[in-house]
Amino acid sequence: MFTGIVQDIGEIKKISKNGNYFEIDLKTKLALNAKIDDSIAVNGVCLTITHCQDQVLTVAAIKTTLLKTNLKNLKVNQKINLELALTLQTPLGGHLVSGHVSHITKVSKVTKTNSYWLMEFMLLKELKPYCFAEGSITINGVSLTISRITARTFEVSIIPHSLKMTTLDKIKIGEMVNIEVDMIGKYIENLLMNHPIIKKLHIT
Repeated sequence: MFTGIVQDIGEIKKISKNGNYFEIDLKTKLALNAKIDDSIAVNGVCLTITHCQDQVLTVAAIKTTLLKTNLKNLKVNQKINLELALTLQTPLGGHLVSGHVSHITKVSKVTKTNSYWLMEFMLLKELKPYCFAEGSITINGVSLTISRITARTFEVSIIPHSLKMTTLDKIKIGEMVNIEVDMIGKYIENLLMNHPIIKKLHIT
C-alpha cells in the first residue's frame, strides 16, 4: 500500500532480462532504508526489491507487468518516481494507492503557467466510471486530483512543488503514463456487481 506521495526521484542504472522477468537497477537514496522483499512503487507500479546495496536497489518485473504499464518503455539514465510502501506510522498525505496500475493512457495536452501546470490525458472508456471532478487519481505514482473532465479527456492541475518533487515536469505530449484509479471506487463497484442482495434488486 502506498500514498502517491513520491519520496525520491530515482535513476535507471541497468535493465536486464533474467528468464521470464526483467531486473531493473535503480539508484536512489531510498536504498539506504530499504530491505530485500520490501515493496516499492516504481512510476506507480508495485514491485518487489530483490537486491539492495549502497544507493542501488534491484526490482523484478514480470512480462505481464511490462505489458500493462509504461515500464516497458524505461531507458537507462531515465528518472522515475519512487515510493516505499507505507507503514502504520506513515502520514497519509495523498490517498490510498495499491500500486496496481489500471491502464496506461496518453498525454494529450500540457499547458504551463507561472503558478501551475495543466495536464490533459485521454479518458479511456474503461476509466470513465472512476473519474470525476475533484476525484483522486494516480499518474506515474503521483497522487493528484482531477480538476476537469470531458467526454474524451480529464485534466489535473499540478503546483510547482509537485513538479519539483516528481518527474511530471518531464512528461511530453503523446507520452504514455501509468494510471491507477481510486481503489475505494473499485471496491464499491465490485460490491454493487457481486453482492447477492443487490443483484436480486437488479441494480446495475
